Amino acid sequence: MPKKKSIPKILKDLTWQRWIGDDIAKTKCLCCGINEIKMNSFHCGHVISEADGGPTTVDNLRPVCATCNLSMRTQNMEVFKGQHGLGLTPNSFRIEDGHIRASTRLGSTDLSISVPISTVVQTVRSLF
Repeated sequence: MPKKKSIPKILKDLTWQRWIGDDIAKTKCLCCGINEIKMNSFHCGHVISEADGGPTTVDNLRPVCATCNLSMRTQNMEVFKGQHGLGLTPNSFRIEDGHIRASTRLGSTDLSISVPISTVVQTVRSLF
């Protein structure tokens, strides 16, 4: 079996920028939510596996740790997360249009939340 082609650095950089942000140098794996990943040291995991026809695009890639990526092999990311009790780990947090948005998958159901940043700020201020 031929060796898989590496994901080009520019695509890895764009994937980090899209799903983490270019101002964040390290965070937790977007698959397991446990292992730390760094901007200059992470794997790109396919949400829909290449084996199932998933494209190698920013929309279908997530910054993940080497352990998750190598363990997933040809599985879709959500299937892998479900089998390993990781189904409730958010696979994306992003700030967009004045909102904090997050999404995850519970079984076959997609869950999303969108909260205005002003609401988050007011809530945090009320704690102090």
